Amino acid sequence: MLLVRLKQNPLRPLVQGVVTLLLLISLGCSGGSTVETGRVAGRITLEGQPVTEGMVYLTAPQRGIDASAPLGADGRAAIPDPVEVGDYVVSIGIAPGPDPRPEDGPPQASAPPIDIPQKYRSERTTDLTVTVQKGSNTADFDLQP
Repeated sequence: MLLVRLKQNPLRPLVQGVVTLLLLISLGCSGGSTVETGRVAGRITLEGQPVTEGMVYLTAPQRGIDASAPLGADGRAAIPDPVEVGDYVVSIGIAPGPDPRPEDGPPQASAPPIDIPQKYRSERTTDLTVTVQKGSNTADFDLQP
């Protein structure tokens, strides 16, 4: 029986290791698919007058996404972070306030409730929607009683 031993290149294991490492790095850095996002800002009015207190909520329950922003003195709100492109239900709620019973004193007087019609306060009853597209989006709504 005749055994023939072929001479192996001493750099071959090193080259194989480097190629394997590069492949693993390139697969790890691919990151999968990227999600397109947009920015959302708008103004909320009630019969033409700015709603100056409260929160604007964007909800996409089927995708598990929520975003919110407080309303300013002019009725404007801007969602601070980019929002995933898609359809959202818009609701307007009362902003969470300070605890009316501070630990070290008597209850504080609370501001009168905001007159936001009830139908706009829940994602289940509102008829407001917005489709967020890539880039800047404006969502202005005039609420009706």
